[in-house]
Amino acid sequence: MEKHEKKLIEDYVSEKLKDTGWNFVESRDMKRESIKEPLLIENLTEALLRINKDKGLREREIKKTIDEIKLLPNDQEGIKKFLNYLKYGIGIKFEKERVVKIINLFDYENPDNNEFIFSRQVHFRGNNLIIPDIVLYINGIPVLEIECKSPVDFRTDWYVGYEQIKSYEKVAPEFYKYIQVFLYQKFYLFYNP
Repeated sequence: MEKHEKKLIEDYVSEKLKDTGWNFVESRDMKRESIKEPLLIENLTEALLRINKDKGLREREIKKTIDEIKLLPNDQEGIKKFLNYLKYGIGIKFEKERVVKIINLFDYENPDNNEFIFSRQVHFRGNNLIIPDIVLYINGIPVLEIECKSPVDFRTDWYVGYEQIKSYEKVAPEFYKYIQVFLYQKFYLFYNP
């Protein structure tokens, strides 16, 4: 069944993502600090500099911004606060200027200024190892996970995918505090004759 899942679903979804402008990066080629770090720190740093170029970000403010994201608790309050950061930015104090500036994680005014990448079979270690089928990153932040299931396995329905995501969430809560959308995917959801 796994062969069908990869060939019929993951390959198909990957092609559709590429068609809409997402760039594919092999999981082994992603710029990751470790399999315990869900953020792509180098990508996020580059995005923060690009998006907030008019704010005079220096290394200290970038570190504060990333630390603010990383240190959020992985509970409902932390998830809500992170969503607020995505929408409105993060207030960071610039010590030299003695002023607080809003640092944006996404560029909503100019979407092309953001980096959209996805990868397949990304290994992440929380309390246990998880391997989501497809993870989408915007500016180095994992925001969407897609779990693919074989279309030829009629015993597998949406609830199996849901249970898999919920079990992943329990063993890797640090990863899931960033994920904003989960999708369970079988072929017929994308099929367009």
